[in-house]
Amino acid sequence: MNELVDFGFLAAKVAAIGNEKAKMAVDGASLAYNVVQINRFRSMMTELYQISNYIAFNARVRGYCTQQEYDLVMECQRQINDCQNHISKYGVMSIVDGASLLVGIINTINRK
Repeated sequence: MNELVDFGFLAAKVAAIGNEKAKMAVDGASLAYNVVQINRFRSMMTELYQISNYIAFNARVRGYCTQQEYDLVMECQRQINDCQNHISKYGVMSIVDGASLLVGIINTINRK
């Protein structure tokens, strides 16, 4: 689903070429979306860390870890890595959108 929205913003950016106001609106909406996604993935990471830490704590108390617990911790780690990759992607996209928006604002000010 995220890829579809990302593609939609890309298409909107291409469609807005030549229209500075539309480009700034699309860049602003894209920046807001990217920030929301970063926060969503950070929240997911927090939950995954809590699950993983809970399992590790219980395993230490008992003195052993079941295969299911081990598998769940490994899946949490895989998903944490996936979240980190998404955060990096949306972080870069936020920087690009923010810079583009800033350039648009400066161009608008310079024209006046």
